[in-house]
Amino acid sequence: MTTTAPLRRPDRTDRPADQLPPDPSSAALRFDRDVRRIPELRSFARTFVLRTRPGRAAHLADVLLVVTELATNVVRHTEGPGLLTLTARADGTEVTVGDGSRRLPVIRLSSPGGLSGRGLVLVAAVCERLDVTLDPGAGKTLRATLTDRPPVARATSRPEGRTRTW
Repeated sequence: MTTTAPLRRPDRTDRPADQLPPDPSSAALRFDRDVRRIPELRSFARTFVLRTRPGRAAHLADVLLVVTELATNVVRHTEGPGLLTLTARADGTEVTVGDGSRRLPVIRLSSPGGLSGRGLVLVAAVCERLDVTLDPGAGKTLRATLTDRPPVARATSRPEGRTRTW
């Protein structure tokens, strides 16, 4: 995996990760076109979300889904490296994935037995907002805004001894 700077501030200064504050609000990681790098990107995202939104398992799961799907699209459908940027927001997390292709993503209807073609549909389902921007010069950027969902409901006992999930 090619890394320009493991953790970056929003101003994109290139300082080693050990010189950054312990809880930066933004982190970026450049990645090459190798599907074997997706677990590393997921780990990077997991570390970021656990640091910026601890105790929010549903939000973490949503961020990991978005990172996986958007990075996989870069690996499968573009020619060059990608850049994953995570930004902590007051109400959630912003996931940005840039690549060198100017080809816009296409949402396709997949067949019930198909193994692919659902990624952008899933991403759109868990995001508050999904934007695609053609970058000046070359490439594009997909920006997914994820609002933190309330904690998962817990099962509570009812007087009759039955359990109900709220």
